[in-house]
Amino acid sequence: MKKVRKISLFFIYSMLLLLTGAFGFQELEHFFYPGRSQETQESGNSESDDRNAKELSSEEKGQIQNGEAASVENADFQSKEENLQTVSSRKNTLNCDTDFKVISIDLQNQTQTEETQDLPEKYFGMDMEQFLDAMEEYEISPPLADLNKGFESLEVTKFSPEQVIIKKVYNKKEIPSDFYLAVMDHYVVVLENDKQTIFMETGIPVSSLPEETAREVMRMKYVKSEEELYNFLESYSS
Repeated sequence: MKKVRKISLFFIYSMLLLLTGAFGFQELEHFFYPGRSQETQESGNSESDDRNAKELSSEEKGQIQNGEAASVENADFQSKEENLQTVSSRKNTLNCDTDFKVISIDLQNQTQTEETQDLPEKYFGMDMEQFLDAMEEYEISPPLADLNKGFESLEVTKFSPEQVIIKKVYNKKEIPSDFYLAVMDHYVVVLENDKQTIFMETGIPVSSLPEETAREVMRMKYVKSEEELYNFLESYSS
């Protein structure tokens, strides 16, 4: 029994010496090398930060890849949408198969005629807005053949790729024997011989005339006959 007690005391005494030595060594190291423990701790923190950085980097890469994929999908969607719009716009344009119907109304004779013609090539490929603009220009400056019939106005009553219908109104008045050319709103107009009644709006800009002719028109150029009038219009109409 005494032998067991001696062994136990010896063992406890040895453990106390070991713990005391370890603690003393740590304190001495801290005293003589104060920065070593801090470096060890910082090294541990640095390794942890590196691991976090690597993890964040992986997440960022995933986000970038997802963003690139979304950008590609958006680009594909926009491209498809543009293609659909192009196809849609082509379906709503005039072509060589479009019927071109002209309704002519003569107010003087109280008559109406209808005629289906071939669509002029200059209107091929036009959408509704472009065609309406072209008809507005036609109305402002009609061809001489329409002017001779007393052209007054034009209206588009139907537009589709299958058929276009326009309505022309004529009102041929008794033609005076002589005329005057004058300027209104920068355009040449034809006045009757009373110098007040407008016989015709020509759609000819005064700025397009030769300098001397423009001066004559601004002073009200006298035209002695219908033939001379239409020769003038034919020379300067676009």
